[in-house]
Amino acid sequence: MPMRSATIFERVHSGLATAPPYVFTVGVPVLGLVVVGLWWLWPTLSVVAGLILLLGFGSHIAWLRRRVRELADRDPLTGVASRACFLDELHRAVVRGNRSDTLSAAVLDCDDFKSVNEQHGHAVGDAVLIEVADVLSQTVGHGGTVGRIWGDAFGILLPGFTMEKARSLLREAEERLQARMSAHCWPVTFSIGVSCQGELITTASDLLADADALMFAVKRGGRNGIACRGLQDERSAGTDEPSPEFARQP
Repeated sequence: MPMRSATIFERVHSGLATAPPYVFTVGVPVLGLVVVGLWWLWPTLSVVAGLILLLGFGSHIAWLRRRVRELADRDPLTGVASRACFLDELHRAVVRGNRSDTLSAAVLDCDDFKSVNEQHGHAVGDAVLIEVADVLSQTVGHGGTVGRIWGDAFGILLPGFTMEKARSLLREAEERLQARMSAHCWPVTFSIGVSCQGELITTASDLLADADALMFAVKRGGRNGIACRGLQDERSAGTDEPSPEFARQP
């Protein structure tokens, strides 16, 4: 009998935790009135109803906390990590990398994205960003993190990746992205900067700023390419100072 009771309790808790919000906005006040009414007629049953009411409050609060965390951690349009979540992941990865492992990070920016919005509308622009996020997430997999760090720019975090390995993966991502853009007839290319943690780059802000500077160097050199510190792509220009756009980010 105790095992049966425990199983029923767990099922009730699970059901309440996943129930839609209106169940609580309507059901909890009604159940509260039932508890008060039962107290005068059947005290034992009112205690059981009161426990269910408390369980409902607790489950609803837990659901709200999870929902708030999801909204804070995910970019609402693309579903990848938000800028704040990405920067937190980058900071933690840099701390781990300083101890034992190598770490690469990249910034990818969509070339001519403004013209897509102007010529085809913002709905198409949103579709472009969703496709980019999907391709990057599939290419990077579970070993890395993709985040939308501002506008049409994405950050890619690659723990355990050397510069050469990171460039190889991002070249693969670029090829997949170009195929996806061509399939939709969207005139979008991609400028990518890749940086690797080292003696001169020891903090999260330095790593991302360096990748950002390399990305802008690609743009100034003609766009549509990949630049790595010391491993210049044939379509890339030299490096440049970190962009003002990234410098404004906290």
